[in-house]
Amino acid sequence: MKKNITIRSIKEMNSFALAVARTLHGGETLALTGELGAGKTAFVKGLAKALGIEQIVQSPTFLLMKCYPVRPRATHRALRAICHVDAYRIKNERELLAIGLAEHLGDPQTATVIEWADLVPELIPANAIKIKFEHGSNGKERVVSISHPHANA
Repeated sequence: MKKNITIRSIKEMNSFALAVARTLHGGETLALTGELGAGKTAFVKGLAKALGIEQIVQSPTFLLMKCYPVRPRATHRALRAICHVDAYRIKNERELLAIGLAEHLGDPQTATVIEWADLVPELIPANAIKIKFEHGSNGKERVVSISHPHANA
């Protein structure tokens, strides 16, 4: 299934992130792509908020990966953490494997969110939820494409 959505504000981005959060059960990989400033990190912040994460979420550009505990809720079933990855500055996939990414990919209690997923295609599972962010017709507007055979967001 593929959907295109136009987002005109942070409030709409947060609503989109909430809709995606409601589909997560654990074990998913969200592969985010798009230009600088297109909304990838804003989406992850909204996703974290929707999952009850109270910590400040920033793109882990220099850390490469940061994991956050999810506040247990019945609607999230087994999901206990999101692992936020930023591949923007890496030279190759081995850098992410060296810091333990493989342990999180497919973990039934973790949803892994990878910004700049197009830079590490070998690490992206075939069943990943792919979300592409693009600048819209004005400075605030974003066009988001989500594709996954089971996506209902």
